[in-house]
Amino acid sequence: MIIKYPLGLVARTEYFRVLKSIWTKDVKDFLIKRMVDSPNNVKPVIVLDDETKKSKCYFINKDNTDFELMEGMDSEKHCRRVNGISDYIIKKVKLQKSDKEEDEKKRLCDLVVKKYVNHEILSKSDDKEVNLI
Repeated sequence: MIIKYPLGLVARTEYFRVLKSIWTKDVKDFLIKRMVDSPNNVKPVIVLDDETKKSKCYFINKDNTDFELMEGMDSEKHCRRVNGISDYIIKKVKLQKSDKEEDEKKRLCDLVVKKYVNHEILSKSDDKEVNLI
């Protein structure tokens, strides 16, 4: 069974990550349901602020009704990972929300990965396109 996640919510082995602009009641409810239905899926949620590019780590509360701010070494480790790829995350979500054709989205997304994840140097024209996203 394939689970469809809300746009901008990404599941990783150790955590979920989401942009603050997408961190709504619907997304929280989706995650709470996933975590309650599958206790093996209980993990922190890293919320990245679209503006400041700083993240905060949240964990489901004891009552399984909401999320609480989590502090400590584990949360800092996860936040640093997400902060390191903040430009990639923000640009990818903007692309996913855009009206561009699917082929164009894929091409631009590949360029974003090359620039912000693989740290490759792009051609001037590709770099300009990525910067305009």
